[in-house]
Amino acid sequence: MKQKQLIFCMGLSAIALLSSCNEREIDLNPNGGSGSSSKGSISLNLNADASFGAQTRALNESDYRNVSNYQVQVFNNDNPTTPIVDCKYSNLESEMPSSFAPGTYTVKAFYGTDRAYSRNEFYVEGVKDNVVVNPGDEANVALTCLPTCGKISVVFDSGMKTYYDEYDVSFSQAVAFSGSSIAWSATDTEPWYVKLNAQGETLRYTINLVAKEDYAYTDANGNKKTEGTVTKEFSLERNRSYKLNIKPDYTAMTEGGLDIIIEIDDETNTPIDVPVVVPIEWL
Repeated sequence: MKQKQLIFCMGLSAIALLSSCNEREIDLNPNGGSGSSSKGSISLNLNADASFGAQTRALNESDYRNVSNYQVQVFNNDNPTTPIVDCKYSNLESEMPSSFAPGTYTVKAFYGTDRAYSRNEFYVEGVKDNVVVNPGDEANVALTCLPTCGKISVVFDSGMKTYYDEYDVSFSQAVAFSGSSIAWSATDTEPWYVKLNAQGETLRYTINLVAKEDYAYTDANGNKKTEGTVTKEFSLERNRSYKLNIKPDYTAMTEGGLDIIIEIDDETNTPIDVPVVVPIEWL
């Protein structure tokens, strides 16, 4: 899947139009005077890149690429707990104070709700700290907002119903799960958005299978085996997708047997299919 990216240019106090981007400046005037030598400014170019690129019934990901949805905050680093500016981008011009003292600032933009994991929301954030503003100078801030989560989903081929009475997948190991797991049932369709560390994390998936009696595996002692699990791990990064495509692969044999094929699709970059054939006797 190709990445989709929208560039949103935001700033503080109106100046000029550059292409399709509005740039505004914060006017910094420590003494309330009109001399240009006592002024500084911050120009903010905001890039909101939530490139999962799909809409589900529970969540419209395009909302996260709409600049008007973002909250913008500006902090003086001498008082980092109380924002000088705290408003929606759509209200930025009217909410902007007329002047600020020069100094060191932090600029932050964000949208969504910070959840450990969810099917109907996630969180996008960009922060630029130590922005130094001097009288007479302009501090140009390029701020990229990215999701703090990765996206995981499962697609079961319709043929699974022919060979299995039950099948589901559980995901575990992410720090956000706090030692627990999340489930994907045979009828689920909505993806999970899982909060991840900045460097990404290794997650584990476990496929639980119950084969129909006619497709049970018969071992060397004549015992039939219908239940089994497949457990593997994968790496997931923020703003990336991981999809499991699971389908049956049955070939009639004297002793009976049933395989599944697992295809792994990294949707954010060029899709990669990695077939993994798992004979039921391995489970």
